[in-house]
Amino acid sequence: MRQACAGAFRGVRSTGRWYLWQPMVLRGSDARMWLCAQYDDRYVRTSEGWRFEHVKISIRAFSPYEEGFGKVLIGELPGADK
Repeated sequence: MRQACAGAFRGVRSTGRWYLWQPMVLRGSDARMWLCAQYDDRYVRTSEGWRFEHVKISIRAFSPYEEGFGKVLIGELPGADK
């Protein structure tokens, strides 16, 4: 679910920032979670139109649904930006 984009398409290269707010159920269990993340993308214009050149996702929050958002702290996620 992409909510907003802060970017402008001009020239042959551009950037964009998107936010993800994802309710989810973990595979193999009934654990329900909220996943919040930020995408930072780079785009390049080709003869066929705009294409992704690079996509980076940074996880901002991963919280249990049942306990209420933000009430339970989860340890650092491997590879998460600090």
